[in-house]
Amino acid sequence: MLDKMFHGPKLEMFARKSFPNWICIGNEMPLTKGQDIRESINLLKAL
Repeated sequence: MLDKMFHGPKLEMFARKSFPNWICIGNEMPLTKGQDIRESINLLKAL
């Protein structure tokens, strides 16, 4: 539903799995596994 309402990148901050066209971070995601959410956000800022 949100995909249809909003264009551009979308962020799921507490993801457990990936979604197409979304940036997914969370302590169960492979890229940010076990990281504090603040560390994950700082990673995104560096991109």
